[in-house]
Amino acid sequence: MKPLKMIMSAFGPYARETVIDFEKYQNGLYIITGDTGAGKTTVFDAITFALYGRASTDRRENTMLRSDFAASDVKTFVELEFLYQGEIYKIYRNPRYKREGKVTDVLPNAELIYPDGSIKSGVKEVNSAVTELLGMDCSQFTQIVLLAQGDFLKLLLAGTEERGRIFRDIFDTDFYRAFQDKLKKRYNEERREYERIKAETDSAIKGSAADNEYSAVNAGEFLESMEGLINEDEKILSESKDNEQRLRKESERLSQEISAVQKNNELLQALSEEMSAFEKLTMRSDEINEKKAILSLSEKVSAELFPVYRQMKERRESIERISAIIDEKKNVISENTKKYDTLKNVYENEKAKEGERSELLKKVHNLKNETGYWTEINTINKTLDKNNELYKISDKELAETEKDLKEEIIKNEKLINLIEELKTAESEKERVCREFDAVKKKSDRIEALYDEFIGLNELKKNYEKLKEQYLKTEREYMLKSDKYNEDYSLFLREQAGIMAEGLSDGDMCPVCGSREHPRLAEKNILAPNREQLDSLKADVEMWSDKVKKLSSEAAEKKREYEKTESGIKASLYEISGSEGEIQYLLDIVSSGVKIELDNAERMMNQTDEKIKTLERLRGEEAKSNERIEKLKEKAETVSQNVKDYNEAINDCRSKISALKQLVSCDNADTASEMLNKLQSEYERLEELFNKSQEDFNKCSQTISEASAVAESNEKLLNVEQEKLKIKNEQVKLLMDKFQLPSEEDIEKQVLNEAEAETFKEEIDSYTSRLTACKERIKLLEGTVDKNKTVDIDDLNRRKSELDSQADEINKNSDEIKSRAALNKRAFARVRELSEKMRERENCCSILQKLSKTASGELEQRQKIAFEQYIQAAYFKMILEEANKRFSYMTNGRFELKRRDISDNLKARVGLEIDVLDNYTGKVRDVKSLSGGESFKASMCMALGLSEIIQRNSRAVRPEAIFIDEGFGVLDDESLEQAIEVLMSLSESNHMVGIISHISELKDRIDKKIIVKRSKTGSAVEFIY
Repeated sequence: MKPLKMIMSAFGPYARETVIDFEKYQNGLYIITGDTGAGKTTVFDAITFALYGRASTDRRENTMLRSDFAASDVKTFVELEFLYQGEIYKIYRNPRYKREGKVTDVLPNAELIYPDGSIKSGVKEVNSAVTELLGMDCSQFTQIVLLAQGDFLKLLLAGTEERGRIFRDIFDTDFYRAFQDKLKKRYNEERREYERIKAETDSAIKGSAADNEYSAVNAGEFLESMEGLINEDEKILSESKDNEQRLRKESERLSQEISAVQKNNELLQALSEEMSAFEKLTMRSDEINEKKAILSLSEKVSAELFPVYRQMKERRESIERISAIIDEKKNVISENTKKYDTLKNVYENEKAKEGERSELLKKVHNLKNETGYWTEINTINKTLDKNNELYKISDKELAETEKDLKEEIIKNEKLINLIEELKTAESEKERVCREFDAVKKKSDRIEALYDEFIGLNELKKNYEKLKEQYLKTEREYMLKSDKYNEDYSLFLREQAGIMAEGLSDGDMCPVCGSREHPRLAEKNILAPNREQLDSLKADVEMWSDKVKKLSSEAAEKKREYEKTESGIKASLYEISGSEGEIQYLLDIVSSGVKIELDNAERMMNQTDEKIKTLERLRGEEAKSNERIEKLKEKAETVSQNVKDYNEAINDCRSKISALKQLVSCDNADTASEMLNKLQSEYERLEELFNKSQEDFNKCSQTISEASAVAESNEKLLNVEQEKLKIKNEQVKLLMDKFQLPSEEDIEKQVLNEAEAETFKEEIDSYTSRLTACKERIKLLEGTVDKNKTVDIDDLNRRKSELDSQADEINKNSDEIKSRAALNKRAFARVRELSEKMRERENCCSILQKLSKTASGELEQRQKIAFEQYIQAAYFKMILEEANKRFSYMTNGRFELKRRDISDNLKARVGLEIDVLDNYTGKVRDVKSLSGGESFKASMCMALGLSEIIQRNSRAVRPEAIFIDEGFGVLDDESLEQAIEVLMSLSESNHMVGIISHISELKDRIDKKIIVKRSKTGSAVEFIY
């Protein structure tokens, strides 16, 4: 970066616009010189301020940059045009400063104009843009490009951390630091994964069935021990299996033996029970034989005698029944013969009225048809009335629907208009919210200003207190100073008397050299001696220090008060646009802001209400549209109904007109009345005829039927009497055969079906049971072993013992199997995890070494990180370039060296500097250099850094260097060497500007910027 042109306005000691044209100073060395306090350093301050918004040293605050010589209407700013990498940039910046007669301060601002004409505005934005453009922040700029007064040792004495931050931006070594961090992050990730697997391994070890005895061992020990335990368990399982199988076989054999004994015992028991049952059956043999005899006689009587006996009884009953029928029919014939002639005459009379009945029937049929017509006419009339009613209802409904539809459409149009009117509320919402937020921020700012105002009053009290102390101390100081000046003047006037006081004859006079003193000067009795005068001077200086201290404190407190006051007033001016007393403005502005806040809140509420109304109206519009559609559909439906009902009415009227052409009566009631009358007469005549015919036919049929029945039954009676005679004789013969004296004995002897069946079942059951019992006894006697008796309880006990032993072995085996399975799973899991853990451990070890190496954290090694190692390479080149000049400037005595070894292995190293003294051959700390030697080293370091940056950094191009003072600490030879070194830079197209009041420099350097001080402000003069 090379400055081309700079304009300073009301800046520092420069009251008006001051233009410095750097075009003539682009290459080589030039000096800025002039009176002390004229504003030489201000030139460098202006360059730094234009670029970064700060002075070149921290001792000058931005609020101190406004010129005290400037008129109130002159603006304070710096405008800098500079060349960077072949392109021209322009920057404008003004500090915050107080305008005379104005309440508010001028706020800081900045603009950067790029070569293409684009502009970056705003203090922070421009600061960031300049830092990005030059590749240096303000701190780095003042260590590399501009060696500010009193700060030139910063780069030389900087530590590894600070120098590393400078080199990181200049040489773009952040990549290496990112590489370090990435390695460290990768190591930490792998380490966490290793710890996770290790924890999972420990969990798997603890999850084995080893009663936690392996909880404290590592995976290798666990696997080795667990493998032996698993093999031991498998051996135990194999032995247990053999023992269990042996015991199970023995138990099975005993089971078979117990089963055989138990079966034989059961057979013996069954044989005993069968023998007992056989004895019981034998005891019932007489009873069964008697029942067999009864059943046999009953069966014979039932088979031979009882059927004939039953037939004889049936013949007797039949004869009695036939005789009764004959008697009954004879009585019927007698009764009906008496009524026959009368009924015949009545029937013949009614039959003669057939013509009258036919005529009536015809009339009835005609009237029935007419009544049907009238019924249909009445039905159609009812339908007509109903359709008329429905037509009226539908017509009315259609009118109402059309009215509702029209009203709904009007309502919908109103809703649409209202919605259109309220649509702006949605766009207003965002604007109103912004306004509310702005007013709220203003309100919050006012509250903060109230707090600041309270603090301002406290500052004012403190300042006035300090001011009072200062004035009191100043008065005391003035008295002391006046007394000292009077005594000092008297002391000077009375020097002859004071010297004469100590002279004797023979002593040489310090004034004339004479050894004779005929007339000695006399001293004023009030004149002080040297001790008294020194005491007075010390007292004055003490009071002077007090005055300065209080003045400084009061001035600082005043600046703080004025700065706070100015800030509050500026904020109030920014808010209100008015100037005035703070309390008054605060109250006015607060009241106004409160009103604004209330208005904004009211507007927010109104807008919210509008939006709610808009949403409600949109909902109502949707419902209204839905109602309109429904009303349209309803109108169409009702209109169709009206048409349908009208057509139905016309159809009914046509049908009624056609039916009335078919009737003779005036109405349905007349037709119905005539029909009922004729139908009743016809029914009466028809009923008389039917009854006379029915009575006559019934009487004739009854006589005929009774005669036939009586005749047939008389014949049947004769036949039955002959059959009965035969059956009587058969029964008598069979009774003699079975020795039954009477007919009652026949019925007693014959068993009924149920009794016979019971006898048969009992006899059959007895016979079957007896036979089966004999067969089972025979079978059991051939099967059972009557001589073998075995204690089955003993056998069961022995079997139970064997089963218990086998179950115990099985139980133990299950436990061992479960334990073995668990241990196998744990073994397999731990083996799998241990492989993974081994891989992770190897990876962690490699990554840890790489990370520690890159981060400079290896134990028993110097702490130099990868980034610092790369930076150290650049640093070594910088020192080599610096030593080319430093060795020349120190006549080969000193050489700057990078410190490779640190006594403290925990300390970060790599960018530390030592100095080699070639006269003594010893290496010592660079801080041990004298003031002049340190200045030489710092200048050479800056020049070396600039050279290496030019070679290696693409982002940073320090094409100029500025040195503010420091040459006064050099002797004549060193000064000459420094000039030669600086002059040599012109060969590399560097711009080198120095500030100095040293006459040798002013005489040697042709290009000058001379700063002159005056009562109205400083001015500059250019010498090319």
